[in-house]
Amino acid sequence: MSGDIRISALPKTLTVLGQGTGTADSREILTGEASNEIVFAVVGGAGSGTSVIANTLQHLLSEAHIDASILKASEVIIEWANRTGKPIPAAIPKTLQSVEILQDYGDNMRAGVGTGKPDNSAVALRLILHIQRTRAQKMGVEFKPGTEVKPDGARRAYILDSIRHPAEVNLLRQVYGDAFVLIGVVCDQSKREDRMRLKYADAGAANARKFMTRDNADDDKKHGQHVADAFHLADFFIDNTIDRESAPGTSNRDWKASDDLSRLVKIVTGSQLERPRLAETAMYHAYSTQMQSACLSRQVGAALVDRNGNVIATGTNEVPKAGGGVYGEAVSPDTGEARCAFFENPDHRYCRNTREQIQIAGELLDSLVAMGLKYPERS
Repeated sequence: MSGDIRISALPKTLTVLGQGTGTADSREILTGEASNEIVFAVVGGAGSGTSVIANTLQHLLSEAHIDASILKASEVIIEWANRTGKPIPAAIPKTLQSVEILQDYGDNMRAGVGTGKPDNSAVALRLILHIQRTRAQKMGVEFKPGTEVKPDGARRAYILDSIRHPAEVNLLRQVYGDAFVLIGVVCDQSKREDRMRLKYADAGAANARKFMTRDNADDDKKHGQHVADAFHLADFFIDNTIDRESAPGTSNRDWKASDDLSRLVKIVTGSQLERPRLAETAMYHAYSTQMQSACLSRQVGAALVDRNGNVIATGTNEVPKAGGGVYGEAVSPDTGEARCAFFENPDHRYCRNTREQIQIAGELLDSLVAMGLKYPERS
C-alpha cells in the first residue's frame, strides 16, 4: 500500500480521513485504498552494474503483469543542469570525465546551488516528482507540480537507478514507507575496475580507482556522494560480480542475479511463499542482537549458526559487569549502572569512545599546525 494512506483503525471498522466517516468492513476499505504501487531503488558502487539490475528487475516485473518504469538519477541531474544553465557533457563517447561532471552537478544540487537551500536528498526529491509525472502519464491526466496525483489502483512499479546518498534513502522511506525497497548491488572491486575500463575510453587503472573512491565516499565535499553509507541501508542484496554474458550475445549460466531478483519479486508481490535463506536468518539474529547494545558510538551484533541454521550463540558489544555477564541482562534494573547512556549524572552521558577520538584528532591537528602545515578548507 502507499505510504500516503491516512487511516485510523478500529475493531472491525476503519475511518478514512478526508473521505467522510462511515463504518464498513476493514478489508473492503483497505482494498479500496491500496495503491498497488511499489518503488524500488538500486544502489551500488561504480561498475557494479546497477543499470543491469534495474533492467532485469523491470523485465521480471513485466512478466508478473506489473507496469514498471525505470527513472534515472542522471536524468534528474541533467534537468537541473538545463535549468541552471550548466553545459551538458556529450553522451558519446562515454568518458569518466563526462560522468565526473554529472557528479559535480549532483554535489551542487545537494549543496543548494540555484536554490540557496542545501539538501542532501535533493536528487531523491526530484525523483519523487518524476514518479508523480510518470503516474500521471500512465493515467492520462495532466501533471501539475505541487498537486497530488493519486494512484488509480493499477499495478505499477518505479525503479530508481541509482541512489548515491543515505539522505535519499531516508526521504524515500519516509514518503513511501513499506512500499519502498532498496536493492544493494554487490560486486568485487577488481571486476568493477575491469568493467569501467571497458566502458569508458579514459578509464585507466589509476583513473578508475580514483573515480571509485570518490563515488564510494566523497569526504572532501560536504555534500558529496556517500554510496557506501547508502549501500548498507539496503533491504535486499544482489551479487552481480559474475557477468551476465559469457561472450557477446551469449548468456552466462553462472549469472544468478536474475534468479535472486525473481525471488525478490515473489516476496514483494506475495505471489509465492519464500522462506528466508540461511544467511538471511543469521543476519536477522545478528541485527536483533545488536539492538541490545546501549553503546552510544556503534551497535554491533553477531550470530553464530550451524549448517542447518540452528543458532549456536549471539553476541553484541556491551560493558562487562563485575561478577560476570554484562549490564542490562537482568530483568530488574542494574544498580550502579556505569554505561555511557545510563550514567547517573546526565552531564556525563556521552560516548567515551567518540570523545577520545575527537581528543586524538585535535591533538594531531594542533601538532600539524605547530609544524606550519596548512590544509585547504572543505567546501
